[in-house]
Amino acid sequence: MVKISIVITTHKRETLLTRTLKSIFRCTVPECPVNLFVIENGFKGGAEEICKKIDSVIPIQYCYLEKPGTSNARAHSLSLINNDTFVIFFDDDVKVEKNILLAYYEAFKEFGKGYFYGGSILPDYESEPQINYLELFPFSITGFRPFPKREITKKPMFLGANWAACASDIIASGNFNVNLGPGGSIQSTGHEADIQKRLLEQGCSGVYLPDALVWHYVPKSDVCFEWLKNRYFKNGLKAGYTFKETEREGYILGIPRWLYRKIVQDFLLVLFQSLQIKRGFAYYEKKARFYRTLGIISFFLKNRHRYP
Repeated sequence: MVKISIVITTHKRETLLTRTLKSIFRCTVPECPVNLFVIENGFKGGAEEICKKIDSVIPIQYCYLEKPGTSNARAHSLSLINNDTFVIFFDDDVKVEKNILLAYYEAFKEFGKGYFYGGSILPDYESEPQINYLELFPFSITGFRPFPKREITKKPMFLGANWAACASDIIASGNFNVNLGPGGSIQSTGHEADIQKRLLEQGCSGVYLPDALVWHYVPKSDVCFEWLKNRYFKNGLKAGYTFKETEREGYILGIPRWLYRKIVQDFLLVLFQSLQIKRGFAYYEKKARFYRTLGIISFFLKNRHRYP
């Protein structure tokens, strides 16, 4: 029998969490055991009170972790769940489509273990973006609908706001890397891609479910270059971490030799675009990439003692 646990990690988002929970409790619930875990982490706010008071049609369990981090909270959630349970991970700032649980349930029944699953994401903008470089933003901002119909994939492509896997498969792959993701020790992006990559390496495949749809809330403050440069910087931290894990040669003063050349190249490209009369897409693209390179360098500077 298919068993489903929904896991939502949350941090200082009481209003959005309430919206997320209400949308889940309006869903059509499949005819199988379903429960829900809210894992508040880092800061103890009002999530516990919300869980107590909200009108729930699904058994809900609250848990607080003093240590912050999405990956740490998701890793901990698996200790509360039976290994043969399918776990659906939602972020605390999404609204879900009313048939999303059925879409996941039908896929779990058909494919079972040895697969991981992901759905569609549409942006729910606080204010419609008025910028000409929106395509530089991640799918969490622009939306994620990679295929028109259900598709098997061998890519770690699903967003952390809306994906699922069997608990035993995640544990067998090494569980979530608590260094990555929001609140992790590296403060980088990429925690969901990391775990999905390891699932693929152990022989799993991904299943895209177009009908497993969520709307991701995007505040106006997240659609500006200040937010974008911080995102690319965090992407750079993840790239530095990944490079560190796979490469062991070519360092000068603890920094890979190729990075010296790249930072100069990126700086000159930004400088050239800055001299243009009109700052178009190319300017923002080059500047964003410059911040990614800064993120890589920052990672190595902070970890310089580890490399000759």
